[in-house]
Amino acid sequence: PGDRNCWLDLRPYANTAPYTINETASIQRTYRLFRTLGLRFLCVVNHNNQVVGIITRADLLPESLSDSIMRGRNAHMTQGGGVST
Repeated sequence: PGDRNCWLDLRPYANTAPYTINETASIQRTYRLFRTLGLRFLCVVNHNNQVVGIITRADLLPESLSDSIMRGRNAHMTQGGGVST
């Protein structure tokens, strides 16, 4: 309750103009941005320019990409292995 009246100005420590990428961008485009700009992270935004996620260098490693692709392919599966309805 009392914490709502407190605030901390993080502007001196935050990047106020980070690089962003649209949530519908390809992995190839994302990888190219990381490589050409030497980024550590990239903010993912929706069509309203609202942040919906953050991609890091680690997310683009081959093993991370393989895991993400497999999760995407199996998104229709439930934990028990059956098809969700």
